[in-house]
Amino acid sequence: MKIGIFIGGIVMLAPLIACGPDAPKDPADSCGASALQSLVGQPKSRLETMRLAQPIRVIGPGMAITKDYRLERLNIDYNEKEMISRLWCG
Repeated sequence: MKIGIFIGGIVMLAPLIACGPDAPKDPADSCGASALQSLVGQPKSRLETMRLAQPIRVIGPGMAITKDYRLERLNIDYNEKEMISRLWCG
């Protein structure tokens, strides 16, 4: 289903976010980061003992990363002390 938006004589079509039982409750959490927030403050080495279903990217201080945005990817930031500092989707 699409919604039409009229802008200065042009109809813009924008897709709706999927609705239904399989749709994520919060599109910003499509990678499941909220369920893993207990990892914040844990050593980065804790990740070696885990099996995660989604694609992940582990990001250290000053590390260069691509700007591509992937809703299903879990990004895990760690600090200079190799402690997990943030989990986010993108």
